Amino acid sequence: RKFIGKFTERKQESLANASSVADEVLSAIKTVKAFGGEEKEIKRYCSHLKQAKKESYKILILGALTFSVLASMILQYFALGFWYASILFVDCSITAGDILLVVLEVMLGTFTLAELVPDLKQLSEAKGHSELVYEVIDQESEINPDSDDGI
Repeated sequence: RKFIGKFTERKQESLANASSVADEVLSAIKTVKAFGGEEKEIKRYCSHLKQAKKESYKILILGALTFSVLASMILQYFALGFWYASILFVDCSITAGDILLVVLEVMLGTFTLAELVPDLKQLSEAKGHSELVYEVIDQESEINPDSDDGI
């Protein structure tokens, strides 16, 4: 998550730079046209867009890797569960209905955990922002509500 945040920040910075180049050129379009600077400004604008595209690819690759690791873990849990269930079934410790029940419970738990993962980023960001809130709450007030004198 740390890398995705860093890449997102860089992408937003590149897009902001491209936007400022476009704004600057459009506001002085007559000057740019008079001096024949169209190609130069197009290259400048495109360089910022290329950088943003590069950062977007990095974000996509990390997202795909994260998803593939999660999907791989899910499949490994299922394989382990079926393997152990087959051993218990051969030993007559459990029935086929018990195996089905456990598989369905594992599926439900896995999907619940998979839906929880995106919220962890928001929780970590909220924890970082809560320090500012606690700082404000812990401040001593200049107003004394018990005093009749006022401030």
